Amino acid sequence: MPLRSNRRFAGLVFAWVSVALVYAVFVYFILFLADLHLARTVDRGGSLGAVPALLVDLALIGLFGLQHTGMARDGFKRLLAGRVPQGLQRTTYVAFSVLALFLLVHLFEPIPAIVWDLSDGPFALPLRGLFVLGWAISGAAYLAAGHLYLLGVRQAVAWYRDEPVPGPPLQERLVYRIVRNPQQLGLLLAFWSTPTMSAGHLLLAAGLSVYIWIGMRFEEKDLIAAHGATYLAYRDRTPKIVPDFLAPLRRRATGKD
Repeated sequence: MPLRSNRRFAGLVFAWVSVALVYAVFVYFILFLADLHLARTVDRGGSLGAVPALLVDLALIGLFGLQHTGMARDGFKRLLAGRVPQGLQRTTYVAFSVLALFLLVHLFEPIPAIVWDLSDGPFALPLRGLFVLGWAISGAAYLAAGHLYLLGVRQAVAWYRDEPVPGPPLQERLVYRIVRNPQQLGLLLAFWSTPTMSAGHLLLAAGLSVYIWIGMRFEEKDLIAAHGATYLAYRDRTPKIVPDFLAPLRRRATGKD
């Protein structure tokens, strides 16, 4: 097999391995947040006091946000373009994202002080249900958006075949007909829906929520640049993250969409 073909085949394997790692790390993350089946979770298993744990956790959240937001910006993409083939740039981003999420989960230090505990009351089951619903919404959005494109596989396959690398799709179907950011809506539900909220869980939920809101602003700018008037029309008829049937709640919370 020629050297060029070997290089392209290795790139394709890299893309598929990154996909497998994404799913593995997300299972790890879900179990970590749900406080299930792991020796160390968001609520237990730490070895540091409250102040050192706070510093470690803030650094990990900051690293996660910096990687996700920084590597998605045009400046970094231009830097990457001179070093990584276009068809592997998304896969490279995905691989670093997997590493950042793994480090966040694996090194996170629980802060077990209880903020609220509703585990024995009538809200326990609904909150657990919202946790599951949040992941279901996020997963449905992920599939609807074309998960193989989001994970860089379609781009890697096109590069392997020496075909033009496809551009970012604009989805308006299924859950994207309800809100423009269903993945983020699902994640926010999952982060905050817990019968027992520890101080560490609260810190993680708040930090990741801040990242989500910042990320949505940048992502919208990228979509406008890529799709122009088509996206602007979609934005005008589709709420950002709170569905229309919850519009009264949205108005009370923000005063606008």
